[in-house]
Amino acid sequence: MESDIPALVFSGSYGPISSPEWARRAAETLSSRYLYEFANMAHGVMPSDECALDIGPKFLDDPTIEPDAVCMQEIIGNNFR
Repeated sequence: MESDIPALVFSGSYGPISSPEWARRAAETLSSRYLYEFANMAHGVMPSDECALDIGPKFLDDPTIEPDAVCMQEIIGNNFR
């Protein structure tokens, strides 16, 4: 099934329930989607990350315009050693 309804798709790089791969697959069926993958996050990105809390309301204000996600550039992954 495909849709052109604007959609905001968040995924966390450690998502055990809805992994980034599943988010990407779902987004492939959405022609008007904005897909963001958050490093160091699991399920529940929106209540756990300031950047997601910034992007979400921007999308809701006008779902036809891609939200400014400059804050994503500041997110870095963990460096496990």
